[in-house]
Amino acid sequence: MGSGKSSILMAIEFALFGLGDQKGNSLLTSKQNEGKVILEFEIDEQKYEICRKLKRVKGTVSQKTGYIKNGKSKENLSSTELKKRIIQILRFNEPGDTRSTSRIYRYAIYTPQEQMKVILSDVERRLETIRKAFDIEGYKIAIENSSNIATAIDKISARFELPSKKLIQLDGNYFKIQKEIAQNQKQISQSKNELNELGEKQTNLENKISALKNEEKQLIKINGTYDQTNKTIHVYENENNQKKNKLKILEKKFSENQKIIIQHKSIKKPTNLTSVKINNKIKELRKTETIFAVMNMNITKLSEKINSCEKQLGKNMDLTNIELKTELKKLENELRINKNQKKNKEQETNQFKKNEIESQFKIKEIKQSIEKFSKLSKTCPICEQVVDKKYVQKIEELREYSLKEQETKLHSLIPKIRINENELNKIMKKNQILEKSISVLKDHIPILKEYLQFIKKIEIYKTQNTKLKQKFSTPQKENQNKDPINYYLNLSTKLQEFIKTRNIVTRLTDENLQNRIFIENLENEIRVLNKKIKESKINQKIIFKQIQSLQEIETRIRLETGSIKENNINILEKNKIIASLNTKKIDMGEKLNGIKNELEESKIAKEEFDKCNDYYKWIKDFFIPVVENMEIEVMRFLQQDFDNIYQNWYSMLIDDPSKESRIDENFTPIVEQDGYEIDIEHLSGGEKTSVALAYRLTLNSLIRKETESLKSNLLILDEPTYGFSKSQLVKVRSILNELKSEQIILVSHEKELEDYAQNVYHVTKENGLSKISKIYNS
Repeated sequence: MGSGKSSILMAIEFALFGLGDQKGNSLLTSKQNEGKVILEFEIDEQKYEICRKLKRVKGTVSQKTGYIKNGKSKENLSSTELKKRIIQILRFNEPGDTRSTSRIYRYAIYTPQEQMKVILSDVERRLETIRKAFDIEGYKIAIENSSNIATAIDKISARFELPSKKLIQLDGNYFKIQKEIAQNQKQISQSKNELNELGEKQTNLENKISALKNEEKQLIKINGTYDQTNKTIHVYENENNQKKNKLKILEKKFSENQKIIIQHKSIKKPTNLTSVKINNKIKELRKTETIFAVMNMNITKLSEKINSCEKQLGKNMDLTNIELKTELKKLENELRINKNQKKNKEQETNQFKKNEIESQFKIKEIKQSIEKFSKLSKTCPICEQVVDKKYVQKIEELREYSLKEQETKLHSLIPKIRINENELNKIMKKNQILEKSISVLKDHIPILKEYLQFIKKIEIYKTQNTKLKQKFSTPQKENQNKDPINYYLNLSTKLQEFIKTRNIVTRLTDENLQNRIFIENLENEIRVLNKKIKESKINQKIIFKQIQSLQEIETRIRLETGSIKENNINILEKNKIIASLNTKKIDMGEKLNGIKNELEESKIAKEEFDKCNDYYKWIKDFFIPVVENMEIEVMRFLQQDFDNIYQNWYSMLIDDPSKESRIDENFTPIVEQDGYEIDIEHLSGGEKTSVALAYRLTLNSLIRKETESLKSNLLILDEPTYGFSKSQLVKVRSILNELKSEQIILVSHEKELEDYAQNVYHVTKENGLSKISKIYNS
């Protein structure tokens, strides 16, 4: 009991169709945060493997991505995609919603025992199950939805009832506002005529002011010309003063440049050589000096390397490469022989140790067997037969003999292992010495080669160094001092200074020529400016006389502007009246449009109100009664088939002529004895189980008829014989044969049923974990 058999059936359903109406906590133990189910099955000779996973996050168990294998191909799919793929493979005609169970699987293949008990005791649950099993829930859903729609239509109708009653009142208001709009339009026309008269008067006044303003513009223009003339005179005088100051500066600069030119012309050229030739001389001497320094540095480095090689080589310094290689080969051969010896010795030692471990294990095993055997009772724990004392004594003697034999073997192995380990240590030490000597020789071979190359190279560098030293110290005609590079550097500096002074003389000479031209131009410009200043002052006197003759215009413009302001006030007042009338007109128009819209809405509301009443009556008086009658007819035909099949299964399970059972119009199983009905609760345990099994098999038979993809493939029965008598258990074989199903999974505690099965598995629970063991195949 409680071994986890039902959990295995739930796991099969979960692997195929996901959680559905199951809770994740019913599959995933509270001790684990993750789990998975892997199921292998075969359809039309095609093998499949499906895996679904569960994960607990913050106390909630949910499905994760799984996979489905078909041969070598593997698809990683979400829980929804997996269910759709399985339904496609099984060819089940039903939706792939992950939140619902598979109708076909639940009622044609596996119905949990607890669900069957609820079905038999609860009328509503039973009818709901029948509707789900045969996919006729649509009638009930249609009736409920139609009632909900009718209620909603009735609520909508109530919204349209009040607006439809306002039609007469709105018609009267609409006519009244139209009359007020016509009167307002008449007032607007009269005010616009008065506004036009004021506009003509305004135009005449504006024409008079325009003429005066033209004369005023002429005055403003003359005033501007007078001001501009004053500014021009001021600009000419400032420009004249600036040019005079600039002339003084240029004359002073010209005089200073002349003095510098005379001073620099007295400096003489230090040499006839050009700067390029001097620089070439310096480059040649520096190049020779650099090569000489590099050569000395190379000789020093090579000397250091030769000394380093001599220290590393030591006594091998006087040997040749051939001699070193011969010695290396000799040591390597000796090392190879020693390594082979070491390998053989290690293999021998490992074999001894392996034998030692095997002996220790066998000794331990024999001791445990002796101890366990001594605690056993006089009966065999497997077959429960009485065991003979001589047989027990014989087994104990055999095991004692085996124990002594293994202990003797173990004692003989220990000294062999120690001897081998000592010999192995000696070989390893000798190998370490040989490896160190070989490593030293290998390092010395390339060092000796480098050492000989360095000796040759340093001789070449010393010869080249002597030649360079002679060339650098050879005296030149231009170089009579100790350092020829410094001599040419000083000569180059003096030549650059001479060239610089000649450049200054040339620049200043050109600058003075340019300054002479600037001085002459400035003198001409000053003469022209003096003439312009004189002419502008004469013109200024003429303009002043014209300004005095136009002073009266400003007074006349002020008088006409006052008249325009007064007329503008009258126009503004009239515009306000017209704007007020227009605003009133707009308000009345909007009010009229509002009433018009209300009229339209009221007419629409009246139409909608009438339409809603028609719909409501059609649904309540026609559609719902028709659907109810259709459901009753469908259920009646289904009940007849159900009743016939149910009675057949019941008669096979209950061999009592006085008892009969049938299915009534509510699909309730009715049991009668001698013409009297018996409450199912008063039946014995076996009889209740028979009724539930007959009901379960009837569901299975009918759904298989309507589901072509199932044929006779699979049936799962969970505790179908609970409470059966011995005679009823005998009938199970004929029932299983009658089912004609290729695969039947039967979960039961009854040992008698094992003879009916081809494969028997034993499910037990140890430390909270279910374990499955195969007992036999028939």
